[in-house]
Parts: sequence; structure tokens; C-alpha cells
Amino acid sequence: MKTQRITKSIIVASVILLIGGTIAFAQGGWGGRGYDGDTKGPGYGCPGRGDCPGWGNRAGVSDLTDEEAAQIDAARENFFAETKDLRTQMRNLRTDLRDEMTKEAPDEATVLELQKRTLRHQSRFRSKTSATSIGNA
Repeated sequence: MKTQRITKSIIVASVILLIGGTIAFAQGGWGGRGYDGDTKGPGYGCPGRGDCPGWGNRAGVSDLTDEEAAQIDAARENFFAETKDLRTQMRNLRTDLRDEMTKEAPDEATVLELQKRTLRHQSRFRSKTSATSIGNA
């Protein structure tokens, strides 16, 4: 009888703590205002501004003029357009490699070939990033 009462008390206390914790973090937890407030909780940029270093589309470029920022944005868009096919190929190779590796009896030659092709694509991608200002930032 006494152990049942203790067990019930522990369960009730656990449920209360779980509900209380859920409510606290839904309200922003750690001092934030949650996901509906103007600061969007911790880790979501600066309150009321979108130009904080390290956050958002203009991460670390808040001291640039609008023209300089536009040049960086144009270079970024150009880089993404130029590497779209390469990124798609790399994603497909990773999928093929994962599919081969999850087989019950993966073919070692196929796995090695897919790994080599993936590394070649990654190398080409890295050379493109180092050739742009995006890779040097």
C-alpha cells in the first residue's frame, strides 16, 4: 500500500514537471519570447534587426554599403546557379552510395567506385568555392 502511494506520487510529480517544462519552453524558455514573439527565442538573430553578425542572409556584412551587399548577394546567387548541377549530382551519388551500403550484401567494387566519384565531385565543388569570393569569405 505504501509503495503504491509512493509510486503514484512520483508519477504525479513527473507529469507536473513535464507539463510545467513544456509550458515554460513554449513561452520561450531561457528568457526568450517563444516562437511568436518579436525575438523568436534564443538563437534566432537579434531583436528587431536582421543584420546581426552570424545570422540571416546578410551574416557578418552589416558594415557594408547596400551596393557592396548587392554585389555579394549577386556573387552568391551566381555561385548557386553555377553549381546547381554539381550539387544535384553529388546528392544523387550520396543517395546511390547510401542505397548500396544498406543492401544486405553491398558490392565492394560499386561502393569504391561511388566513393571515388563522390570525392571527385567534392573536389570540383571545392575548386569552384575557392575560385569565388563566397569560398574566400
